[in-house]
Amino acid sequence: MNGLRISATDLKKNVSQVLSEVYFHKKPTIVERYGKAIVKIVPITSKAKEKAPLKEVLNAYYGALPSFPPAAKARKFRKRSLSL
Repeated sequence: MNGLRISATDLKKNVSQVLSEVYFHKKPTIVERYGKAIVKIVPITSKAKEKAPLKEVLNAYYGALPSFPPAAKARKFRKRSLSL
C-alpha cells in the first residue's frame, strides 16, 4: 500500500478528503510539519469495528448492572374521591 504524504496545512484545508482516502481506499497517510513526519493516519482494521453486546460494554465500564423490578408494580397511587 502506497501512503500519502501531506503537510499539516494541506491536512487542515482538506481533512475530509484525507480521511475519506484513509477510510475508503485504505491508504495510510503521513502528515508532515516543516518537512518532518509527525503523524501517521492509518485505517482501522475490521476486527476493531465489531460491536460488543451492550450489556457487556456497560458492565465493563460501570460494573455489574442489577436487575431492577418493574417500576409499574412498585408505584402506588392515592385514590382521591372527586366530586363534581
